[in-house]
Amino acid sequence: MDRVNSPAYAVLRTSSQRLLRLIVERVESNGGPVAIWHDEFPGSRTVINPGLRELIALGFIVQRKLVKQSRFALSDEWRNIGTKREALLTSVNARLPQTHRKWKPQPNDVHA
Repeated sequence: MDRVNSPAYAVLRTSSQRLLRLIVERVESNGGPVAIWHDEFPGSRTVINPGLRELIALGFIVQRKLVKQSRFALSDEWRNIGTKREALLTSVNARLPQTHRKWKPQPNDVHA
């Protein structure tokens, strides 16, 4: 299965899809992890930060935190999300502020 046809990609918001495209383009041109600055992406931090959390939670990217910046690389962990329901719960939970997050996937969680 390719990334675009995955259950995880199906639940991505449009802003997160644009952010993922930007990261994919930058990683492919640089050949490795990239830093994304907020002024490079049209939108505010209220759009970018939840989008990054969503992309990380759904397994599209990984984040490496450095002293004054974060670097992002592509990941294929999105393949581990088997259903659209699981992807939607993960996405919604990731976009919430940290103090509001409740749902955590369990290893033997059965989805209908």
